[in-house]
Formats: sequence, structure tokens, C-alpha cells
Amino acid sequence: MGQQLFAAVVSPELKCIAVGANDDITLTWVPPADPLSEFISYKVFHATSVSGPYSVATTINNINQLTYTYTTANLTTGTAYFYIQTVFDDGSGEQSSTSSDTLQPMLITVEGLSAVPTPFESQASIMWNKIHTPKLASHSDWYLIYRKMAGASWALIDSTQFGAENYLDSVAVCNDSAYYRIEVSDATGCVSVSNVVGDEVGDKTAPNTPQIDSVSINPITGEVQVGWSSGVSGDIDGYIVLLELSTGGYQIDTVWGIGNTFFLMQALVQEVNQKRMRCWLSILVGGEEHRIQVQQAQTTKQFFWKPC
Repeated sequence: MGQQLFAAVVSPELKCIAVGANDDITLTWVPPADPLSEFISYKVFHATSVSGPYSVATTINNINQLTYTYTTANLTTGTAYFYIQTVFDDGSGEQSSTSSDTLQPMLITVEGLSAVPTPFESQASIMWNKIHTPKLASHSDWYLIYRKMAGASWALIDSTQFGAENYLDSVAVCNDSAYYRIEVSDATGCVSVSNVVGDEVGDKTAPNTPQIDSVSINPITGEVQVGWSSGVSGDIDGYIVLLELSTGGYQIDTVWGIGNTFFLMQALVQEVNQKRMRCWLSILVGGEEHRIQVQQAQTTKQFFWKPC
């Protein structure tokens, strides 16, 4: 009579954990070898603390099912931890394998530094936790950082290495909602994905000041051309030209585009030949007007400008 051989079926290798819509959490794993068809089921365990207590979230009876989505997590107030065991029968009765690695989803926090006017208010501070310590051997060394502005598509903006679970993002907008997510890939092909978190971010720093550098007048037509240096702040949308005469002031026009740096004032011959006038140049940033310079002119036979 031959000797009966007993062989254990090990736990699956838990590889990825991805947060989806409504805080759904999807686990992905690699199945164990089972050459003797001893597999009975997987048991997925869940807890809200790494030290437990753990309870069975689900039982899966198909060895070839390699994903599971947990739909009752509350990631707003806490986190979640998961591991998997294999239940098998090697001829000596039903038993469980040792546990797989315990994984935690990446949960990020974002602080938009725009509440007070400081030099850092154009930045967003992003932090997140590790999935597992130490890093899983099959995981990439790099976190991929994605950002989505309101109304735009997701864009990869940077990456950081394992061990640096934080990032400071510079956001060149006046005021907008920025959303972030973190991804890390595994050599088996799955991807771990963080939750999506957003905050109000903005750049309230006053734009750099362009200077009026030239003024010319046509004494016959009365046309006045004002020129200025191009602004260097990347969020400038345009310039506002205003005119103030001794009888009152009014806005002449808006010059759109950061690179458009001159304006021709038409049909002012009666006004500019007999009156003093002042011209303001303002710039538009995100729909907000910033008055940056005031100039004064005496317009008789001569035409000149000086700072007020």
C-alpha cells in the first residue's frame, strides 16, 4: 500500500488595492498553485484597524477569480485593511492557509494653501499612506501623481519614489478646484489607485507689473498709441486701458492676450489737444482687475507722460 502524500495550498499573492467610485475597494491577486485540485475557497478578511478584529468579507469558491470589490467601506472617517486565506482539503480535512500580505488602500489628503494671502497660496500639499510596509517586491518604486482641474481631464503631473508619500504641487490658477489621485503599478499588470480628493487652490499673488514704455500722438488725427512691456506673470488674461479727463474718467477698451502690448485710441483730437488726461493700465487675471500704473499727460502742442 502506497504512502498518502499531503500538500498545502498556500494563500494567493495580494498585489493591488484600488479605490473606485463611492469608496468601493477592489483587490487583485495572483492565484496559488493547486496541482492536486485541493482548493475549496478564498476567504477575504476585512478590518478597520491593522490590529483587527478581522471578519470575513466574502467567500469565493472559484480559484480563477482574481479580483473582489468591497462595497461598504467608509473612507471618509477611516480606512480599511484586507488579507486573504485559501481554504483547502489535502485529504486530512478542511483547513486554511497562512494569510496573505495585509494591504491598505492609499488615502490622500490635500490642503490647498489659498486661504490667506501668502507666497505659498499657489500650491497644494498632498500626502498619502503606504499600501504595505515594506514595499511589495513586485510593486513599482514610483508613485504616479495625477491632477484634474475642474472641467478638465486627468493629467499625469509628476512622480515620487516609495518612501516619499507627499508632494507639493504648484498650481498657476487664480482660483479653481484641483483634484488628485495616486497610482502605483505592479509587475503582474494591476494598478493600485488612491481615493480622489480635491480642494480649492489658487494663486492670489499680485502679478508682476508691466511698465508703460511709449506714448505717441498724431496731432492731426488725435490718435494716441500707448505701448507697454509684456507682463511676465503666466496667468495674465489681458489689459484694461482707462482714460481720465478733467471732466471725468471712463474705460476705453480691453486688450486681450498677454502678448498684445499696445493700444490705439481713436478720435480724441478735441479732448487731448485742450485738456490734461491720465491713463491707467490695468491687467486682467482670472477675471479680476489689477490696476498697476497711473500716468499723466499734458496734451497741447507737446505730449509727454510721467508717473503720478
